[in-house]
Amino acid sequence: MAPISTLSGYKDSLNNQQQQSLEELKEKLNSSIWKADLENQADLDSFLLRFLRATCSDKKDARTFRGDHAFDRVTKHLEFRKKHSLDSYFSTGECGLPKIVKQPALWSAYLAVKPNYFWKDDRAKAVVMIERFGMFASTVETTDFETDEWEALSGHLLDRVSEKMLETAKAFSISDSRGYIAICDAKGLGISMLTRVKFVSFINDIAANHYPETIRGIHIVNAPWMFGTAYSAIKPLLDPDTLEKMQIHNGVPENFCEIFDPEKLPKEFGGQHEYQLPHPLRRKK
Repeated sequence: MAPISTLSGYKDSLNNQQQQSLEELKEKLNSSIWKADLENQADLDSFLLRFLRATCSDKKDARTFRGDHAFDRVTKHLEFRKKHSLDSYFSTGECGLPKIVKQPALWSAYLAVKPNYFWKDDRAKAVVMIERFGMFASTVETTDFETDEWEALSGHLLDRVSEKMLETAKAFSISDSRGYIAICDAKGLGISMLTRVKFVSFINDIAANHYPETIRGIHIVNAPWMFGTAYSAIKPLLDPDTLEKMQIHNGVPENFCEIFDPEKLPKEFGGQHEYQLPHPLRRKK
């Protein structure tokens, strides 16, 4: 993964083609039916640049933006938001983070099925999120929620992380967010996961299709002996850019406490924080 300082396509490193593509995209959206939907978008340029960077075939070098493709992706994202009423379904809570208001029981059920823990990390200068991928992928049932509920709840979680990413970028005077770092605990991954490959791909596609360029790096930790089999099944379903960001570890790397703030990193993952991430549960209906 290229060092942040060498990456182009961000507000502080736009070349002429990229700047022109950004202005043309804003003009096209302002002339569309989506103008009102973007008026309250926090840091509009950073938001649009995520979609523009996602259109690049040259991820590391010139990063030539494709404006028409980005317009299609932005409109599909806005259609996704409107379909699931993401802007009206939640109100604004503390620090500008969305807070579920209409169906708190549904959100609590989702967090029990797919628990997560994320924070602004002062050492990594990024948002870091931990999830128990192994247990989730081996125990979840597609029927735990309706398809529309999976999409809406996943979208809400990614909205919360995106808000935290903007807050973190501002705290460290970074022009715009470079994405969050995911720590995926593969402990508990079983052979049953192979029957859920399509569903895991469906969850991944929500982020890939509607929240592009949100992940900076992925650490798979506690990978069990059968992870290679599961990885072989999932790999064809992941885009090359995501695969390039992935690092796989048999245990928890000893240097995690050097990469991340040990005061916020849970002890289970090499830090000092007492927080224990819950294990995923089947939904009780």
